[in-house]
Amino acid sequence: MERWRLYDREMRDTGLVIDETEEIPEGLYHAAADVWIRNSEGKYLLGRRSSIFTMGPLYLAPLHGTALSTESSFLTAYRKVQETLGINIPADAGKVVKTVFLHDPDHGTVQEMRDVWIFECDVTPHLEKAPKKEFESTSWYTAEEVAALIKIGEVDPSFTYFEEVIAPVPNFAVKRLGYKTVSDSVTELSRGLRYPDINGQNRLFGGKLLEMIDEIGGVTAMRHAGCNVTTVSIEHLEFKKGAFLNDTIVMIARVTHVGRTSIEGRIDTWLEDLPTGRRTIINRAFFTEVCINDEGRPIPVPYGLILESESEKARWEGAEKRVQQRKKAQREGY
Repeated sequence: MERWRLYDREMRDTGLVIDETEEIPEGLYHAAADVWIRNSEGKYLLGRRSSIFTMGPLYLAPLHGTALSTESSFLTAYRKVQETLGINIPADAGKVVKTVFLHDPDHGTVQEMRDVWIFECDVTPHLEKAPKKEFESTSWYTAEEVAALIKIGEVDPSFTYFEEVIAPVPNFAVKRLGYKTVSDSVTELSRGLRYPDINGQNRLFGGKLLEMIDEIGGVTAMRHAGCNVTTVSIEHLEFKKGAFLNDTIVMIARVTHVGRTSIEGRIDTWLEDLPTGRRTIINRAFFTEVCINDEGRPIPVPYGLILESESEKARWEGAEKRVQQRKKAQREGY
């Protein structure tokens, strides 16, 4: 049974969590996500709902999912694509364009606060791989065709906002050569510490570690982008434990986020006990690289990012927060 978190009309979390079978108090809403997918031809993906679908069977509709009590809007949208279409979708290709409220007495106690997402990408649904058989089939439609289908009642009535909210949204996604996964660019470096790495207290010199972080971060970003990159920042250096002469350290770097021209990643540095293979984290840092051309000017990241695991999605969400913090710092000058 699903558990839902409740919000008020100002989209504030009330702290209340209920079972999906419970009645929602008047004036409160549970979170949900509508997912519209628009391809490079400007067409929108609609699915024909199964006859056994409990709400609005046989209607045409975009994707729609209710948010579990522990989920963000992004995680709800991403999960719904996986469950309904049987595919992963590029995380960097979507954005929320509006939040709409639905209070529909004809559907029992439906009181939803819906984040309306658009993802701009070319995808091929694999309904046979979808865990939930919500759609019998899918097709692509122009904006004019979607509007016409809404007028004749072929589309679920809760999506009649299309012409007002979705159709006017201009193209926003960066044109990519393709998409890669996090695992495509994961980089691991093992190193035994020697005298040039050590400071006066026989500990790993912090500046030497920073040099290695810069190097492995650049390699990881170039593996993902397939082009030259330059370091913009290395942040949140957390020295959790020291390392000493003759210790073995293992550094693992992975991409966490892809923006228009930038790539963020996380580097974990471990101390490894070679006889047992046991590893202890000693440092964590985040790096940002920008893709550049031969003249050193920023260019769009050639490849977007597809998230495959729950941990990758969590890292993406953390990166989104850090991106907003950086933008705020730039605006406010701190």
